[in-house]
Amino acid sequence: MDFSLLPAALWLTAQITVLSALIGMAAGVLVVLARRSRVAPLHWLAITWTDVVRGVPPLVWLMLVFLGVGVFTPLGAAVIVFGLVASAYCAEIYRSGLEGVAKGQYEALDALGIPTRTGRLRVVVPQAAVISAPAVASYVIGMVKDTSLASVIGVAELTFVANRAANRTGDGITPFVTVGVLYLLLSLVLALVGRAAAARAESGWAA
Repeated sequence: MDFSLLPAALWLTAQITVLSALIGMAAGVLVVLARRSRVAPLHWLAITWTDVVRGVPPLVWLMLVFLGVGVFTPLGAAVIVFGLVASAYCAEIYRSGLEGVAKGQYEALDALGIPTRTGRLRVVVPQAAVISAPAVASYVIGMVKDTSLASVIGVAELTFVANRAANRTGDGITPFVTVGVLYLLLSLVLALVGRAAAARAESGWAA
């Protein structure tokens, strides 16, 4: 196995994960806002989006966007697909976080005469963020493993490099054990970052 290819493959895997996660977390906010909207078309569009996106395997979306649409590079298709899939899951996580805030908080805002939008931004959203943070972090860690699907469309990430090495040398153990360790290390780093972010959010709210 040519180990010199691993740093670039690891960097590409990290790029796909981080970029897709950022897209998913940001787009998830828009989806959950639409889901909670009183405008019926937006509300039902958000429900349809989350159900359809989560109901179809990511690999199918990947092939549909890359081969069906046919205007994206392999890397671009991977980032877009994983980002949009993440938006559906993050939206549901955010929704659960908002619903996890005690109803008494909403009643207190009304009793104090605080405008709905101001109160939710300053009181409800921070609490929902604290509740949602661990689940979002867990999902992002799972995205590290999902990036291996990008090898199917030719993205030279870790699984792609390991598969080529196995086909070329006939050794299927060394390449996949090696990239398995790298996946694990990347997941551990993201887990530490996620825990630190969650702890910071919780301490910031408590302060």
